[in-house]
Amino acid sequence: MIRSRVFLQTVVVSLVLITISGCWRRPYQTPVWEELFPNCDAYVQPLTLGAEEGASDKAVVASPKAETKEGVDTQAVKEGVEKIRKERRMMKRINIPTDWQSLGRSYTNGQWTPTVQVIQVDRSIVTREWTADNETGTSTANQALPLESQDSINFGLPFLVMARISDSALYRFKFGIQTLGTVLDKNVRPLYIGAGTVAFKKWQAGPELEAKKVIAVAEMAGPVKEQVSQWGIEILRASMIGGPVYDDKKIQVDMDKNFTSGMSAEVEKQKNIAQVTRNTITVQTADAEKKSAEAIYAARKAQEQRVLLESAVIRAKASLEAAKAWDGVLPRIMPADMVDLIPVMTQTNLKPVEVPATAPAVAVPPPAEKPEPAKPASATPVAEAPKP
Repeated sequence: MIRSRVFLQTVVVSLVLITISGCWRRPYQTPVWEELFPNCDAYVQPLTLGAEEGASDKAVVASPKAETKEGVDTQAVKEGVEKIRKERRMMKRINIPTDWQSLGRSYTNGQWTPTVQVIQVDRSIVTREWTADNETGTSTANQALPLESQDSINFGLPFLVMARISDSALYRFKFGIQTLGTVLDKNVRPLYIGAGTVAFKKWQAGPELEAKKVIAVAEMAGPVKEQVSQWGIEILRASMIGGPVYDDKKIQVDMDKNFTSGMSAEVEKQKNIAQVTRNTITVQTADAEKKSAEAIYAARKAQEQRVLLESAVIRAKASLEAAKAWDGVLPRIMPADMVDLIPVMTQTNLKPVEVPATAPAVAVPPPAEKPEPAKPASATPVAEAPKP
């Protein structure tokens, strides 16, 4: 009996000791890691001040902006930016240290909390489209730049902005952990509205404003780009989308009508220019064809004349050879084209009468000229003259 009681007491004491030892143990300190993205600049910001700075373990709550009556203190800005630059890390993964934070009187009543904060500044390109239509643009709200012309006509200017963070430390000093899209909507858009009001106030609404809108946009984009560069932001592109959209729908309808009529006149003008061009080309083509035909005709006539000349030369040579070989006797059958050779052959074969040396000189009359026979229609036999 005594032994059973001692054994039971031992078991109870052991269970109590095990329970007490388990309750007085803190949770396991799990390592905390954070991955860094390649398009981001990572900064490790301490959440508590160290003992060397003479402060307790309270969280740091301090504004990064130091302003004076004359504006931003440039020296304070430089010091703040340099301090932020020292917090930058070039790793791909950062181990975040943790510290035990007590939440009650018990030794185990608490939790492990990180002592630093990793801030990643995204340097990717951000695009903002500020339009009046709820179906287009970055937001469904009417974000077109509200501007005014010289004749006090209100209109909205749809605008496009592409930007990126060029200096992440300076950007953090100015805007903290705000995203670039938020800064463009809240801080940069008002700058474009102010600069656009000055630029578009020089021109009257209508054709004059339509003709000068590109110049006005260039005037308003320059100062804004220079201003935001002091905030660590680089404007890659700033341009309007389409053209001004007038608040008064009647003005917009009249503008559309004028544009349509102007386009119709321009189309007719271009059609007339095209017709004149076609007519000119047709005339030039006809002139070229005429000159080509004249050249071909002249070449053909020259060829014909050359052939006729060569034929005449051949006939002349043949006649000359026939005249040389004729013995004075007319042929019985002769082609029609050889009749012309009879006088030539007759005159060619005339021989002088030889007078003997002993006989007295007798005058020999010249032979009587024979009449030229008529050209027969075809080759006909010629009768031989009777001998005396």
